[in-house]
Amino acid sequence: PPPHAVHFPSSPLLTRTFDAHPREFYDRSPIVVSPNSCALPERGGRCYTLDDSQSLYKGLHPRALATIPDLIPDLSGSSDESDGIASPPPE
Repeated sequence: PPPHAVHFPSSPLLTRTFDAHPREFYDRSPIVVSPNSCALPERGGRCYTLDDSQSLYKGLHPRALATIPDLIPDLSGSSDESDGIASPPPE
């Protein structure tokens, strides 16, 4: 151990292990880790993008750039009476 390290010896009273299933039940094959495209660069490393025009829109929702449909005018006239100030009902 390093010169200033503190070592606590293990105690049999503090540890117990139990077998949940026989060894044959566990898959001991190595885990394959695929590259993470969201991973942070190494410290001091740089990030490069191949196409800067796509990076501008990368964080936007697909419908964020869709055109807004025209408003449909209300030709019924029934909403005119609801445009006034509503007063509380009489007691």
